Amino acid sequence: SAYFLFFFRMGARDLWSPDEPRYAQVAREMLRSGEWVVPHLNGEIYTEKPPLYFWLVAALSKPFGEVSETTARLPSAISAALVMLVTYVFGARILGRREALLGTLVMATSAQYLWVGRIGVMDMPLALCILTALCLFYAGYAKRFALWYMLGFLALAPAVLLKGPVGLAAPVAVMLAFLIAEIAFRQERAGRELLVFCLCALAGLALIGLIVGPWWREAYERS
Repeated sequence: SAYFLFFFRMGARDLWSPDEPRYAQVAREMLRSGEWVVPHLNGEIYTEKPPLYFWLVAALSKPFGEVSETTARLPSAISAALVMLVTYVFGARILGRREALLGTLVMATSAQYLWVGRIGVMDMPLALCILTALCLFYAGYAKRFALWYMLGFLALAPAVLLKGPVGLAAPVAVMLAFLIAEIAFRQERAGRELLVFCLCALAGLALIGLIVGPWWREAYERS
C-alpha cells in the first residue's frame, strides 16, 4: 500500500512552488559543484536550512547525474513509508496488531500525511526522526532501560541536521512533559525516571554535538 500511496507516479508532475523547486535547486547545485558542506542557492550561500535533506536528494540523484522530480521527492516518500512501519510496530506492541494496522492506515490515508509524503520537503524525514525518538523514549520508560533514552537522542541528531534546534527542542519538551505529568499523577517511579532521563539528556546532547559539531564548524569556516 505504501508504494501506491507515496511512490506511484511520484515524478509525474512538476515541482510545486515555493519549497520544492528551491530545495531541489540547492541539491542540484550541491551535486554539480561538489560542495557538500555549505548549501548554495543560485550561487549564494543558503543558510535557511541545515544540509541533511539536500544531502539525501543529491546522493539519490547522483547515479542519474541530475536532480529530477522523482529524486527530489524520494526522501519524503521513503520516510513516509518508514513512519508507517514504525507506527505499526510500536502500536502492535502496546495496543495489538489489529489496532496498530487500523491506526497506521488511518494516518497514512489522511490528506495532510498523504500530501507531505509525496512532495519534496523535509517535514516527513523530520517526522520519522521525532517519531523514532519518542518511541525509543517510551520504551526506555516502560522497560526502565536508560540505553533506549540514549538511542532516542541519537535519532534526534539527523533531526537537528534537518531543521536545526527545533528538531531537538520539540521532542525533548514532549518527553519532559510526559514525565512531569506522570509525577503529577503520583507515579512514584516517574521521579526517578525523570532524574535518569535528565542525566541521559546531558549525555545525549553531548552525543548530538559530536555528530553535528564537525559539520557546523566546517560550514562556519567555509562561509
